[in-house]
Amino acid sequence: LAGATVMNILDMMITGYGTDAEVTRLLDYADFVFIPVMNPDGYAYTWSTERMWRKNRGTNAGSGCIGTDLNRNYPYGWAEPGASGSPCSDTYYGDSAASEQETADTVAFIQALSPTPIALVSYHTHGYYFLHPFGDCTDPPSVADVVAVTNAACGAIEGTFGENWLCGNSCQELYATSGTSVDWATGGASIKYSFTPELRNDGFGFTPPASSISPSVEQMWNGMVA
Repeated sequence: LAGATVMNILDMMITGYGTDAEVTRLLDYADFVFIPVMNPDGYAYTWSTERMWRKNRGTNAGSGCIGTDLNRNYPYGWAEPGASGSPCSDTYYGDSAASEQETADTVAFIQALSPTPIALVSYHTHGYYFLHPFGDCTDPPSVADVVAVTNAACGAIEGTFGENWLCGNSCQELYATSGTSVDWATGGASIKYSFTPELRNDGFGFTPPASSISPSVEQMWNGMVA
């Protein structure tokens, strides 16, 4: 659902520029950079072999267990509580910070952007959450501004279909994490706003039906515009 949501928003922006007033206003105001899939080999594996696979498909020295959780491999708060040092765990943080090619390439790509991005949004499933850093339950810099934007986006998302979402600090609203992309974005790359929407599931957990795509896109678009 996350990938489909992102791709549909990207399509809306490509096809709507010049004809849709909201799209045109946003694109005239700011540049948007999309990375639709962060974990290509892991994503392919979910289609070919194991639907619920989470990690990448890299090997781990000294272990028969495959893969690193890329969203525990970023070089900020790496190997702290909220991730696992076991290669067999779904939240294995890797051999070292940014040890995985996917993570290292993403870090380098974002750091090369000029000027520094104002925001980063990392779409996940599932759970009806809209979360901001940090995964250790501490607050980000400019916390008042971050909370204001969180509340505005959350209100727009909730108002789309009258649903209740949990919105706020990721550790306080969900659970502790470390080495995540959004924590690195704010703590390591000085990106003021970074968010993790945990998308709708319509009662199907990590495997919502295709009918969930359209409402997910509508909610996330409304949250972004807000």
